[in-house]
Amino acid sequence: MSRSADGAQLAKLLRRLVDDGAVDAGAALSGRVTVTDLSRSNPVGLVEVEGFPDVVVKGGTISGDGIDPVQGELAAYRWLSLSPETARLAPVPLLDVGGKTAVVTRRIPGAVSLHEALGSGSSEALVASLGRILGVLHGARAGLPELPARRPWILDVPAGRMPTIAVGNVPAGRLIETIAQSAPVAAAITRVALAWKSLAMIHGDVKFDNVLVAHDRMLLVDWELAGLGAPVWDLAGVVDGLLIPSCVESCGPVDVSLVARLAEPALTAHRRVAGAELSPALEDLADAVVARLAQSATQLAAMSHERPDAAEAATLVLAGALELAGGLVSHPGLVAECTS
Repeated sequence: MSRSADGAQLAKLLRRLVDDGAVDAGAALSGRVTVTDLSRSNPVGLVEVEGFPDVVVKGGTISGDGIDPVQGELAAYRWLSLSPETARLAPVPLLDVGGKTAVVTRRIPGAVSLHEALGSGSSEALVASLGRILGVLHGARAGLPELPARRPWILDVPAGRMPTIAVGNVPAGRLIETIAQSAPVAAAITRVALAWKSLAMIHGDVKFDNVLVAHDRMLLVDWELAGLGAPVWDLAGVVDGLLIPSCVESCGPVDVSLVARLAEPALTAHRRVAGAELSPALEDLADAVVARLAQSATQLAAMSHERPDAAEAATLVLAGALELAGGLVSHPGLVAECTS
């Protein structure tokens, strides 16, 4: 296991798992337990006992809205457990293990990320399945008053707020300044902020690395940003995941007709499950996609010190956001044409 900062934290978490009885102490002491560092934005480790995957353990990082990430995610798992239907949307959590230091879940045998699944399956069917499970999530009503309200940090950028991810990170800070100074992008983000309503439980960070495809279901991981919010944000994450490769590879124009085409399978499935009142109109979705692309571009820029290719990708993704936002300003009738 790596001895990076994340690796050192994972080693502490493993010791906590042994103390809590989730991992056999004898196996750990004899070297039969290994932790593979899967960290990206969070410290994440896969714990294997004698070569067999056992549990996934995840530590917390900095939260931009004052909610402790570990406690926020554990609260989401408790809410999901209120219904068998919502419980299937996430891995089995071990809520009595890890305490305030980690989120521990059972490994799902054979599961792959949606990125991997899209390379070998029907993209339309997979996107529809994602729309359906988001419809299940957004349509669930039990226990909603106990959930915290959550709001994406990108929505505060036009008002001049520097998000936590960009503090002390020069590339990300510069990109945030560009977003704030880009009138069409800032206007689209502002429209999302003004329309934002806490209507339903949202995942808050729908991206294809956070979507797992197993043999019997599709499910979501990384619930640290979950809470009461606007369903349009999760659906914008679906389009964002489909659009980013097009932006990076410069595969044609990024406009509302493309958003409509990419979103259609997910929106149709979502509407069937959650109802029309929780499924966004195309113009609202297009604005949210601009905001989501701007947020993804910032996250890429923040990684550019470790990944040289991330800086160029951030620029291209932000260019896609600008192109889409500019089209919404220059051709407002296009939304109606795509809807009809």
